[in-house]
Amino acid sequence: MKNNNKTAHYIEDNPYGLSIGDLMASLLLIIILVLSSVMLNLQNFLERKSSQVEAINEQEIIKKKIISKLINELSEYDVMIDQQTGVIRIKEGVLFDFGRYDIKLFGETFLQRFIPDYVGILLSDPAVRSQISQIMVEGHTDNVPISSASIKDNWDLSVMRATSVVRILTSNTGVDPKR
Repeated sequence: MKNNNKTAHYIEDNPYGLSIGDLMASLLLIIILVLSSVMLNLQNFLERKSSQVEAINEQEIIKKKIISKLINELSEYDVMIDQQTGVIRIKEGVLFDFGRYDIKLFGETFLQRFIPDYVGILLSDPAVRSQISQIMVEGHTDNVPISSASIKDNWDLSVMRATSVVRILTSNTGVDPKR
């Protein structure tokens, strides 16, 4: 009975004692609920990121497969293949004469042999084909400035060279320009 008397005396001296205790319990419950929500959101976020990492890893495997095929199967051509990106560079002088954008006869013959082999590597495997959204053709020039009636500068020459290659790519080799 003595113990109950102390509790009663405490309540009489501190009428807010139970209210503060209830408030602290409620606050603790809110913190637990917020942490649970954060943990669930974090778990969902990590699951999404994990699937994205898996997709990226799959793309890297396919990219390495493509680059390996390009290096192995296009070794007979006079091209340089970047082992990190798969970018193919046709050596200078193969396609164009200096300051010209029309493809040389040898260059046209080269492209008529090269392009079907190149496209065959890219499109023959369905797993590889599904990863390729576009094939980019870029024209390049040397660093010697050029200017003529039909060519304003090296920038124009680069664009005209790329256009010449794309025309060969789409007209003489059976590559569908819509792909």
